[in-house]
Amino acid sequence: MAMKWFKDERRRIKQFFRTRVPGLKGKFRYHHTWCYFPEGSIVVQRFFDTGSYEPETVELAIDLAGEDATVFDIGSHLGMISIPILRRRPGVKVIGVEASPKTFEFLKRTRDESSFTDRWTLHQVAATDEAGTITFFAHNAKDGAYDGIQATGRGEGAREVSVEAVRVDSLWEQAGRPKVSLVKMDVEGAEISALKGMSAMLASERPALLLEWNTVNLKAHGVAPGALLDWARANDYRIFSQQYRLPVEDAQTLAVHSQVCDNFLLLPADSSDS
Repeated sequence: MAMKWFKDERRRIKQFFRTRVPGLKGKFRYHHTWCYFPEGSIVVQRFFDTGSYEPETVELAIDLAGEDATVFDIGSHLGMISIPILRRRPGVKVIGVEASPKTFEFLKRTRDESSFTDRWTLHQVAATDEAGTITFFAHNAKDGAYDGIQATGRGEGAREVSVEAVRVDSLWEQAGRPKVSLVKMDVEGAEISALKGMSAMLASERPALLLEWNTVNLKAHGVAPGALLDWARANDYRIFSQQYRLPVEDAQTLAVHSQVCDNFLLLPADSSDS
């Protein structure tokens, strides 16, 4: 009991310094890297409250990243998946994609002041199946994690801005068609569109996929929950719940797992791990 009290007090003291003390306000140490964030960010607040950020997802991403390969982080947000991969996998490069103009400012500052600048490339674009200028919904600083191509209603203060959209295939080509071990994707319901925009890369590299599949987000995009199953079958991938690593092969199983966790792992059907 005393140990829990001590840990809670230490966490509160650290949060005070991170949010109030000049020179520390707006940044915190994360995997030995200064991570910058907008004041009030709910994602960072959860990190302060718990002392970690999606630890199971982070460890799985590090494992899937492998060695001497490239990881695409689509919807990088503040870089909290990219940073531990870069820290723990010195032979891995990360190509980050973040469309939100405000969030990108913090992400870029984190990258620019990190020790990974030679291995961490950033693009301020949205990942879709068609290149061009699109409407994007940006929220207030607190709810920046919910910024996306559609207003899902999960965040407050959504306003329309214009952003550039690209196919991930073009970013892969631009990078010299590197070996890709993992695509992590959190794009607030636009996952199918983004997947269609990386069809050439997926066919060539057959990377693992870690993605969010949230029914509220999907509804805003007019995408049926079962669309992930259709995509996986058409592209010879198998779906697993991230939390339990159990196969998801039908709509009912997908719906059950979605009630517990909206993160899923997709592996090529011919992979030894699947």
